[in-house]
Amino acid sequence: MRPQLSVSVAITGDMVDAGAIERIVGFQGSAAWKRDDLVPGTKIKRRDDGWEFRTPFEPGYAIDEKINGLHNKLLQQSTALVQFCQDHGYRTSVVCIVEMYDETAGLVLSADLIAWMAQIGASLEIDTYISVPAGDPDEGLPDKP
Repeated sequence: MRPQLSVSVAITGDMVDAGAIERIVGFQGSAAWKRDDLVPGTKIKRRDDGWEFRTPFEPGYAIDEKINGLHNKLLQQSTALVQFCQDHGYRTSVVCIVEMYDETAGLVLSADLIAWMAQIGASLEIDTYISVPAGDPDEGLPDKP
């Protein structure tokens, strides 16, 4: 089964103004949160306020293609977004989530994508999860003795 990929841009800091970010980028985010809110599905508390735009999970192998789509979506607003984040002391990150079943995704980032992430001051986070296909809890596991 092909890996499932999703990427996001997240902006975090003190008193993150989600509405102002959305006015700058020209679209709504996927999530916004306050410090001490729980990360969905966990008992982990958020350390900062934040805003995020995340792409839907889709089958794929190339993380760079997903990041490139995010780059294209934000390209026109990058300068204004960087200035806004610098003015408010916000941090920016690009987050990639890879759900693997029996195959893995590759990570190759072009110099252009690395330069863009550096331009917007973004850190890069890659979360990988090994998942079991629905309906088969033993799928992909070695045989038991």
